[in-house]
Amino acid sequence: MPAGTPRRDTPGRGQAHLQPAQPPGARIIGRTGAGAVRLLGAHIGGNLECDGATLRNDSGPALDAEGLQVGRGMFLRDGFTAAGAGDLGAVRLLGAHIGGNLECDGATLRNDSGPALDAEGLQVGQAMFLRDGFTAVGAGDDDDDDVAVDLTAARVGGTLVFDPARLEHATDPHGRLEVDGLTYAGVPEQISAGDWLDLLRYGTRSYAAQPYQQLAAGYRALGDERQTREILMAQRDDALTRTDPRWRERLWGKITKVTLGYGYQPWRALLFLAAVVALSCVLAVALGSHGALAQTGKTATPGRPCTVVQQVSVGLDLNLPVGTSVARADCDLAKDSDSATAAWLTAAGWVLRLLAWGFAALFIAGFTSAVRKT
Repeated sequence: MPAGTPRRDTPGRGQAHLQPAQPPGARIIGRTGAGAVRLLGAHIGGNLECDGATLRNDSGPALDAEGLQVGRGMFLRDGFTAAGAGDLGAVRLLGAHIGGNLECDGATLRNDSGPALDAEGLQVGQAMFLRDGFTAVGAGDDDDDDVAVDLTAARVGGTLVFDPARLEHATDPHGRLEVDGLTYAGVPEQISAGDWLDLLRYGTRSYAAQPYQQLAAGYRALGDERQTREILMAQRDDALTRTDPRWRERLWGKITKVTLGYGYQPWRALLFLAAVVALSCVLAVALGSHGALAQTGKTATPGRPCTVVQQVSVGLDLNLPVGTSVARADCDLAKDSDSATAAWLTAAGWVLRLLAWGFAALFIAGFTSAVRKT
């Protein structure tokens, strides 16, 4: 039997596994660009078991299973090792269809000149496991698209269990992962939302909206709205940082990030509004006590300094968009044209009024999702 040929069991069992020469698993070394083990377009009715196998090819993929169809599960576990070379990847599952689980627990995939795992367009009917010591080390020039693990447009019908012991790209930290178009049920397990977001931001080569939306949808289905908002805010951060928006959009993004959390935390605008109102009152008291405010002619002591309560009322009044309140009937800006403090309070009042109503408008826009953009 050729070294790179899987042995099929009887049709009744529908299994296929690499014939072990001796425990713990098969050891196959190839020197061809076609792959040490080739399963291109192969159909296996049951399981494909490669647990403990060692595959190596210095001229191409260690396992080339493009278009493979497996009726049940595919198992690359328990010390499975694949070392390949070139752009096709150490393990190539491009467009493969696995009916059950794809389990790579404890597997080690390495390629010093391309992807470790190329699974673009892979379809897994149930769960996908990359954990318990799973290691993927890829490489490639900075100008190419090679990443350590490529799951572009992959579809996982069940859970994605993702907890690699080592996920590296030899020359580019941003080339560790590609997951644009990857779908799965729920949320990734054995990795926190924060760690997954870090991978999306710092482990991928370019911004893509879909991975963020997929993750947010999973947490929204769990009822975790707080985490959902944090994911969508992280998405907006990444979009502004790694795309090339015009300066107006970038400036607006910075403003809405600070004041509204991109529209997902409109309460921030209320905090700024409260700070403006408090500052107005402080200025009215501070400048009012130095001659900026005085009793009006409608009081029994016109021209006398206003009380603290009256000064605070005037401070609140400074935030009105137009006109004045009844508080100004008894206490108002001093009429003395030489009063510098009155001039300063007048100028500050206009600035604070604009800020107050700007923050109020931002809050309304954020509350109604008018500025939300993902």
